[in-house]
Amino acid sequence: MNIFSEFEGLVGENLSSAILHYLLLNSEEVRETFLTLLSDKSPRGVIEFYEHFSVRKEYPTKDEELGNGRLDLLIQVDNFMIGIENKFHAAFQDGQPEKYQQSLSQSAELLAQINKVNVQSLLYILCPEYKVPEANDKVRLSPGNMAVISWEEVLRRLEKIEHVLNSTADVVLTQFKKYLQEQFSFMPLYTKKYHHFRSSFPDYGTNLQHELIACIWGIFPDPYNSLSKGKLWIGYYFHSDPEDCNKGWFGFIPNGSIKTPTEHAAELVIATNYELKEQHEGLQEIELVDEHFLGHETKCFVYRVDFTEHWNTFSAWRQKLSSYTSAHNKVKSPR
Repeated sequence: MNIFSEFEGLVGENLSSAILHYLLLNSEEVRETFLTLLSDKSPRGVIEFYEHFSVRKEYPTKDEELGNGRLDLLIQVDNFMIGIENKFHAAFQDGQPEKYQQSLSQSAELLAQINKVNVQSLLYILCPEYKVPEANDKVRLSPGNMAVISWEEVLRRLEKIEHVLNSTADVVLTQFKKYLQEQFSFMPLYTKKYHHFRSSFPDYGTNLQHELIACIWGIFPDPYNSLSKGKLWIGYYFHSDPEDCNKGWFGFIPNGSIKTPTEHAAELVIATNYELKEQHEGLQEIELVDEHFLGHETKCFVYRVDFTEHWNTFSAWRQKLSSYTSAHNKVKSPR
């Protein structure tokens, strides 16, 4: 069991912000490493701290036009007031992160008056690498005082820390790195394996195919725990809305089970008894030889997953398959 499963009762963005807050306060090594990363990405020069350092989580903000907000982390050093907007996989809400700028600037001005020094404000978006292009679009709205860092960059920096003097913080850091690896890493040697996922389909599939579907199992809504396995298929069922009898299945099947021409000996497919309303890159609609693959008399909607070597993170798979998550509780069963 991950020791962070009960950390303040938080998950995802809130959990990672709380842990980062703890480590910044309790580990000089993590503090220096993280601030060095911020400094490397700073559009306003070097970030240093000699006399002042503080960090606060869930800092309330107010903008006269954009409304109230809550900044995930607020860091104070000698000459900078730094805001961190933490994003895992959730979309940006209206006004994020622009709504934080006004309060951040006001806090910097107040600190400058108190300490009698020049204090600048900086706002960072902390997000997975796949969201960096979207975050950069936000930065372009306010050039000069916003920047982007990725969680993968943070993890790479943290992995270079050899030892933390505070023994409790050392344990927390070790588990935090494991947690981030789980969130943003994928199967070992994926880029070398991906060619072989579709190269053959012996009876009951291959070990590699089993490994891949086990990795992406948690991306689908309400996935079944038991493996669905036969001579001509290997996969898992999932539901979008069990009460409405909406049903889905994902896994590998051989070329011979597919009516639509395909170049591979096996394909990763997703079949549902409801139709997706949007076109999504990486999904190609196909037809199966068995029109009632899901065991219903209703039409079966099937997509081939056209994955590549670049799908080597959980983030990539979540993004490409997000249409099935967004369909959760939104679809209606056929009548």
